[in-house]
Amino acid sequence: MKRPGFHQLMGVLLFIHILIAIGFIVLPTSGQTGIISQVYKRYLLPGPFFTPNRITQSYFLTVSWKRNGLWSAPINPALKTYNEYLMTGNVFKMYRSRLDRAYYQDYIFSLDSSKNSGDLQKREKLIRYNRELYIPMDADSARLTFIRKESSAYTTRVDTLEQLMFNCEK
Repeated sequence: MKRPGFHQLMGVLLFIHILIAIGFIVLPTSGQTGIISQVYKRYLLPGPFFTPNRITQSYFLTVSWKRNGLWSAPINPALKTYNEYLMTGNVFKMYRSRLDRAYYQDYIFSLDSSKNSGDLQKREKLIRYNRELYIPMDADSARLTFIRKESSAYTTRVDTLEQLMFNCEK
């Protein structure tokens, strides 16, 4: 009797993967508590297949700085770095873009609407990170603007959540 070959084994595994993926796509709420299903959904499930709450709200950060009495045009560091990845194919830029987004979203999600202030350590970490990477060394001051874009019922609302202004002088 002949043993199954590598290609046959890969074919069977691919078939099983497709069945599991279809199951998670058709029934996205099933099996959310298991560690295996969470890892599978996060790392192996083809997508993106978004849920409505992920589509309706998105957040981004703009950075601008003042130099010689003039404010620069605001930039979106995560988008800028992601566009650099698309232009060059440098995977490091894609990971940098994800890190940019992770830092500002971590701070945004720490904002308490009643106090209107986020976690101080996260804010300082975000300021330090942006000063090192995106704000020129000779800038007098800088401004981080946190923006929420909400889309529903074919309308889009843009709202400034918070602005952080700080001196860059040493």
